[in-house]
Amino acid sequence: MGKLSDAAAEFQKTLDTAKLSFSIEHVDIPSLYAAADAYAGMGEMATAEARKTKADSARAKLVQKAREDYESGMNIWKHIANPSRISGNGYAATIEAKELYPD
Repeated sequence: MGKLSDAAAEFQKTLDTAKLSFSIEHVDIPSLYAAADAYAGMGEMATAEARKTKADSARAKLVQKAREDYESGMNIWKHIANPSRISGNGYAATIEAKELYPD
């Protein structure tokens, strides 16, 4: 559990650094990539925790949190006009364009 909480702190730090409303307003693409990936990571963490959780009510809350985090990430991707597998900072992105724009 310690590694998940460490990861959660790093993802939150990324979101704080990205300053999402500012990044959206100023079309700061590298920050938008970072924020979208941070939400994806938070969703993965919540999913991992849900798999380990035995209590139904706790698992349901974690699954809901994962869903919300994934949705938040997808909403950020909508602000990136031409998403690429490589971010503006040269890092690999976690999502493919086909996931954003299904047929």
